Amino acid sequence: MTTIVGIFDEPEQVEDATKRLAAAELDAVVLDETTLGQEPGSLDPVYPALVPGAAAEVVAGRVEPNLLPKRDKQSLIRAFRERLAEDYSLPDDVTAAYATTFTHGGTFVVVCADKDDSERAIQMLRDAGASGVNKHD
Repeated sequence: MTTIVGIFDEPEQVEDATKRLAAAELDAVVLDETTLGQEPGSLDPVYPALVPGAAAEVVAGRVEPNLLPKRDKQSLIRAFRERLAEDYSLPDDVTAAYATTFTHGGTFVVVCADKDDSERAIQMLRDAGASGVNKHD
């Protein structure tokens, strides 16, 4: 399998890319701060979790839900790099380079495809306006 990584600057471009890939029946994953922050298991274990039936805390006479804090930037970057390394077997130097772009707000569309579909996926990402497209065998 080949991993193709497209880097996008605009949400509309990401939407266009995912529609094109879906129409071609190619599976794609969007990696950005929003998707990584919402993934199951994306919360750092140092924070307590809200469990069903947990009571809300009463603070200064009002009821506050016991919600988990938003992930900080460093946690998101770690999650991004781990996802690329574990799910797509990308080496550390590649994940580090991508993490720099991720830090500056880049959105990534990652496609796993066989050799025949990889060139189509690359062209679809480019046609959708990717600022960069890389192929990893």
